[in-house]
Amino acid sequence: MTRARASLLLPLLAACTFEPDPVSARGDGAPAGRDRDAAGAGDDGPANEADAESDAGRILFGTPELVSELSTTGDEDDVTLRADLLEIFFERGDDLYSATRASTEAPWQSVAAIGALSSTDTDSTPEVAWDGLTIFFGSSRPGGLGGADIWSSTRFSVVSGWDTPVVQTNLNSSSSDSTPVPSDDLLRVTFSSTRDGTNDLFTSTRADTGAAWDPPTAMTDLNTASVEAEPFLVDEGRVIYFTSDRPGGLGGRDMWRAVRADAASAFGAPEPVTELNGSANEQDPWLTQDERVIFFASDRSGNWEIYQASR
Repeated sequence: MTRARASLLLPLLAACTFEPDPVSARGDGAPAGRDRDAAGAGDDGPANEADAESDAGRILFGTPELVSELSTTGDEDDVTLRADLLEIFFERGDDLYSATRASTEAPWQSVAAIGALSSTDTDSTPEVAWDGLTIFFGSSRPGGLGGADIWSSTRFSVVSGWDTPVVQTNLNSSSSDSTPVPSDDLLRVTFSSTRDGTNDLFTSTRADTGAAWDPPTAMTDLNTASVEAEPFLVDEGRVIYFTSDRPGGLGGRDMWRAVRADAASAFGAPEPVTELNGSANEQDPWLTQDERVIFFASDRSGNWEIYQASR
C-alpha cells in the first residue's frame, strides 16, 4: 500500500448503548450534538467498564473490535463515515471503496469500489463531509502538482453518483499532500503534508465554498520532527486526534489526542490514546463528534484492517 504515511460500525458493544445523531457525528465547525443520556451512564453508574476509568480525566475507550465485514487478506484503512453512520468509505488496494447498511445494528453490505473516484494511480485517505455529499481524498493521478495531491468530489444526494473529481490546487505542493479533513461548513480543511521535509499537519480556510483556499499554514503547536498525520477534529474543533510516531507512544505509529480552549486557540500538549495503541501501528482515526465511537486502522493482525471501539 502506498500513501503519505512515510506517507462500519459493527453492532456497538453490548454494554454501550449509542443512538446516532447526525449532528453528533459532525466534524469541526458544527454543534457538538446530544450526549446519549448524560454520556450513557444513566442513574445506575457508568455505561461500561471504560466509563469507570479515566486517563487524566478522559473516559477511556473499550476494547477495539475488528470490523469483520470489511476485512480481507489485503489491506483496508483510511476509514471515514457519513454522519448517520449508514455509509462508510475506506481504502483497499490503492482504490476507494464504500459500504452501506440499513441501520446501525445491521452489518455492512454492498462493499464495492467507487469507480467514479478511483483511478489507475494511487487513491487514498478519503474524508467525507458529515452530510455525505462532499468527499476529499488524496491521489497521485495526473493533474496534481506532484506526489499525492488533494482532490474532491460532490454528489447531489447520498444515492447519487459522484461527480468527476477536482484537484484542490491551492492546498497542494510538489511534495505529498493527503488526509484532507473538511469542516462541516466546508470552509476549513486540515491535512498532512511532507512539504516541510517531514510529515506534518497543516490547515487552510476559505471565505466561502466558491472561493479559493488560503495558503495552508503549519500547525506548529502539534508538529515535531517526527511524523504527524491523519488529523481528525471533534467538539467544534476543540479536540484533535492524529497519528504520530513521536516518543511517548507504545511503538510504531500511535494515535494521539490534544485539546484547546476553542477553535482559534493553540492546542495543548498531545497525549497518546493508550487504551487503543499497542506495539503495532494504529492510525487513521475517525470519531463521532461526542467522542463516543472511534474507527481506526491497525496492522496488529499482520495486515491493515479497520477496527471500532466505543465508550
